[in-house]
Amino acid sequence: MSFVVACTLAASAQIPDEFIVTSSSGHPILCRVISSTSVSVGAASGTYRGHLIIPSTVNRGDRRYTVTSMLSGTFYSTALTSVYIPASITSMSNPFQGCAALTSITVDSNNPVYDSRDGCNAIIETATNTLHKGCKSTVIPNTVTTIGQLAFCDLPLTSITIPASVNSIENRAFLRCTQLNRIIVQGATPPITIVGYTPHYSSMPDYWPPFSQVPTTAEIVVPCGSAAAYRAAEGWSRFSNYREYDCPYSVDARASDSTLGSVLGGGVHIDGTVATLRALP
Repeated sequence: MSFVVACTLAASAQIPDEFIVTSSSGHPILCRVISSTSVSVGAASGTYRGHLIIPSTVNRGDRRYTVTSMLSGTFYSTALTSVYIPASITSMSNPFQGCAALTSITVDSNNPVYDSRDGCNAIIETATNTLHKGCKSTVIPNTVTTIGQLAFCDLPLTSITIPASVNSIENRAFLRCTQLNRIIVQGATPPITIVGYTPHYSSMPDYWPPFSQVPTTAEIVVPCGSAAAYRAAEGWSRFSNYREYDCPYSVDARASDSTLGSVLGGGVHIDGTVATLRALP
């Protein structure tokens, strides 16, 4: 008698090929091999503080790899104060989220995909003018057209200026910026707010507007005559405290006294400017 036994072997998950190097800034860098010549890098174990330099190449034995990407969500909520991104990195997904101490972001000027133009302290995708990652000292350049998802998530911002060039703000861009109490928007037309949806979890909503958990009492400063449009716009209607700027006001002062002299002045002026009255003896 013979028996035939059929066996099905479950394929085990492939273990990533990883190794750790030390960057020139003294930080441990996790390297995950993605091809015979390239790696994706991220945070290894340990504490990350101060200035971080992401290397452009790393060595393992006698083999050299080019650093072409950053691992998704890496360096989350670390104590880094500044970072340098080399020219070799052409792909990343939400690095440095929640790095409250981060004040300086520099992308190598030879990077073909990303830039930190005008010393803005942000990571911008050059081809699309999308700001993907900012920090608490970011100044958004007036060439940026989109603020990307999670760009300022979990940062201790108290105010931000959005230039008129920005026409869209993606989901979760300012998620959990609970200290943000002043937003200056320089465009008369409200930027489109893009809502994101995630699978439903018991502890997380599946509706993610750009300003989720930003105080609804934050002051929204907009150009003269545009507050009504903002109040009616999706994503902006949640705010209640609007103020317009650059609104004209009139001054007309004429007085005369035989002993004290006279005061002359008048005209139309812009809110925030000074109207000068001239006293004649």
